[in-house]
Amino acid sequence: MLRKGRFALCVVALYLLQATVMHRFSYRFLRPDLLLAAAAFLTLDGDLRTALWGVFIVGLLRDFGSAGALGAAPLAMVPVTALLWHLKTRLVRESPWTDLLLTFAYTLAVGLLWAGGTAAVTRARLSDLVPLAAGQALFTTALAPFLFALCSGVGIVRRPAGA
Repeated sequence: MLRKGRFALCVVALYLLQATVMHRFSYRFLRPDLLLAAAAFLTLDGDLRTALWGVFIVGLLRDFGSAGALGAAPLAMVPVTALLWHLKTRLVRESPWTDLLLTFAYTLAVGLLWAGGTAAVTRARLSDLVPLAAGQALFTTALAPFLFALCSGVGIVRRPAGA
């Protein structure tokens, strides 16, 4: 179950970091996305309902901070969240490497959907956008263990007893 107050504070803090500081850590196509990492955390650690609603809210917040169309991020993030959530239920997640691989797959899939959507509605070339999606997935996945530890420590998702 999602702890709404803690979730809101954590996501707003990540949004502010993303909007004010993270551009300084970007180099060419390597750009971290803290909100996408938060969405991956919800997908991997929450139940399906929690993950879908949380990711929808994170996507809307991401759209508020961008020049893109409102609703474009949730449109890409929600189906990928549903797919990854069902995939993770069939995996044995004993190793942290599994979560990193799933995070990379999540961020890459969302990035590729954004790239395809952007190329479809603008004059941008897909060949220019795919490296951005891959770089974002790499950098976000590299930061994911720290962000997952933060989100777990804050207790955004209430774990069932005995888990």
